[in-house]
Amino acid sequence: FFLFVFIPQLSVKKALIIPFVFIALVGAGLLTHQKFYSHYDTFWQINSLQTRKELWLHSLALLSHNPIFGVGLADFKQAYSAYIKTLPQKKQPIEKDVLRPHNVYLDFWLETGILGITAFLWIILIFYHHAARHYTKTHELLLIPGAAALFAMLAHGFVDTPYFKNDLSLLFWFLVAVNVGLSLKQNKIPPANNAINS
Repeated sequence: FFLFVFIPQLSVKKALIIPFVFIALVGAGLLTHQKFYSHYDTFWQINSLQTRKELWLHSLALLSHNPIFGVGLADFKQAYSAYIKTLPQKKQPIEKDVLRPHNVYLDFWLETGILGITAFLWIILIFYHHAARHYTKTHELLLIPGAAALFAMLAHGFVDTPYFKNDLSLLFWFLVAVNVGLSLKQNKIPPANNAINS
């Protein structure tokens, strides 16, 4: 948001690239020094990044058994526990009782099937397509905070599930609604009396 306020000549393309570069640099730093930045469990001798890697791998394996319809809405915990029980003792993860796969994209696919994840990604694509198009035409600064906030949610979604809670899903749809409202505002048809007078 501040980039567009203080650097008006900044193009939309450059403004979209900067956050990705920043996240890549921060991510590389965190992965390099994960022992300092990850929660470390001294009893199990494992950190939160390692537990997430295990969870993601087993979630992908579970998804490979149910790629079309998934496991069902709110059924991940039961399906994951049942799948873990079929594994040999040496391959079982430390965390066996989990509510979510700590990845919003995996969670959508597992709980709503291929149609659900496709619809979710399509909504995001339409959101940013309209935001970029309307900003290019109108330079409406109010479009930037909503796009940045949704980007933060989606980036966080790679390591968590910032949607399947009432307040977080409401925030997601609020951001989408604000973007749609601003788009309709820019495209609204003038009243009939104004059109006649003109």
